[in-house]
Parts: sequence; structure tokens; C-alpha cells
Amino acid sequence: MKRVVLSTLVIALLTGCHVNVKTPKSTSISKAQLVGEWVCSTKFSEWNTESINHISLKANGTMLSKGSLIEPIGDPFFVYETTGKGNWTFEKDRLTYVFSEETVKRNHAEKVTEILKNDEKLNAYEVNLFKTYSKRQNKKGNTVNLTVTDLSQNAQTGKDTLRLLQQTSSKSYESICERK
Repeated sequence: MKRVVLSTLVIALLTGCHVNVKTPKSTSISKAQLVGEWVCSTKFSEWNTESINHISLKANGTMLSKGSLIEPIGDPFFVYETTGKGNWTFEKDRLTYVFSEETVKRNHAEKVTEILKNDEKLNAYEVNLFKTYSKRQNKKGNTVNLTVTDLSQNAQTGKDTLRLLQQTSSKSYESICERK
């Protein structure tokens, strides 16, 4: 009986978490409010990876991005530097990036490079990881669609905070961005 009650409680809590994903019905955010320099963080927990990107959205619709892909979350071992440039648009609540150029480079600490030289399995894992990131990053015309779920001012820092939601076929990821 206790297991049934506990299972029901867990299901209710998980369902509650799912319902609380914030998606706007309509937004009063304008394209002009998004123009500027942003630092965005996204966690991809199932891959234990985090991305941190410095994004510049210009009024003329061009954008620049420089960032890092870090694995594992909170304890960087593998670090990849990413860069990109392209165009961006904003309509209703949809922010879209279309990249004309993207690159990914290894940016591991020296001690990690040494470990990889001596560990064949870990090195093979890293080579595969780099190929995976490179395949996605080095495609011209790569498009990223995001939903703007919130733009507000952080009470503690006084800076604008932008929340974005990226929906894939099976999962959604939230990015939290702060204006520089």
C-alpha cells in the first residue's frame, strides 16, 4: 500500500513539473528588446553537457556567437570552443538563428590532453564526441528555432534575463540568457 501511495505521489510530482513548463500564449516582446549582447546557458542533462554562448544580436538582423560546449556539467573535462555567424529573425515569440558559418575546436585543458594520450578508450570517446559536434556545427545554413518564454529584469543584478525554449522532436531545453 505504501508503495502505491509513494508511486502515485511521484507521478503527481513529475506531472506537475511537466505542466509548469512556461510557454507564452502571446508576447509583447519586440525585436528591438532582443538587440544586444547576451550570455546564454543551456543544460543538456541526458548528455551531461552544458553550452555557454556569448551572442550578439544586431539591429540589422546579423548575429555573432562564441561559446563553449562543456562535458560533464559542473566539472569541465571536455571543452569545445564554438563560433558562429549568421542572421536572426524574431516574429511573435519565435527567435530564429540561421548560421552562415559555424566552427568547433577542441579547447581542453593541458592535463586533459595528456590523459587522452594515455587512455585509448577515453581518447576514442573524445574523437567520436568531437566528430559529432563538428558534424552539426560545420553545416552551412544550420537553423535554430527558439521560443521566447520570458524577458524580465533580474531583481538581484538589475540585468535583463531572457528565457528561451528549444523544442526537439522528443524533448525541450531551456536556455537562460543574461544581457551583458
